[in-house]
Amino acid sequence: MVLTSGYSGASYTERWFVWVDLNQDGDFDDADEQLFTASVSNAASGTLTLPATAMSGQTVMRVAMQWNSSVSACENFSWGEVEDYTINVQ
Repeated sequence: MVLTSGYSGASYTERWFVWVDLNQDGDFDDADEQLFTASVSNAASGTLTLPATAMSGQTVMRVAMQWNSSVSACENFSWGEVEDYTINVQ
């Protein structure tokens, strides 16, 4: 996986976070659901490894990017972006 901010002509330190709703209960509150973090001024790259306990089927993956600061899975903030994706766990 490669995450990029898409800024042109400038470089900022961005904090990246990825959560997956592994138990499909509609939230990202469980401790093992944050699967990736990075703090970079260019592209963040890594591999998401789902634990064997992840439920099969469609679930939500949330990706958040915040300028130079940590975020939780559910909060409002300035200077960043949050996107949700549906993934299929097999």
